[in-house]
Amino acid sequence: MSGRTAIIVMLVVLVASGAAFAEENERQRPTKKQILEKFDTDGDGKLSESERKAAREAMKKKREENGDGEGRRGGRRRGRAGNR
Repeated sequence: MSGRTAIIVMLVVLVASGAAFAEENERQRPTKKQILEKFDTDGDGKLSESERKAAREAMKKKREENGDGEGRRGGRRRGRAGNR
């Protein structure tokens, strides 16, 4: 393999791994600030009981749509090795 081909292959691998990393970051939980911006309807800087309920329902719906909810937080079981 020539030096030029090796560099091209390395660049392709780097781009592909960067895309995979970006996709993983998109699936992370929203920050507290993002949740407040979206669900703090009265603008008091905190979530009331009804605002929290709306946020929980929206997040549950999103997990179900993504196919990773299945009634569990994060969509995966965590814990002792026997639970895997």
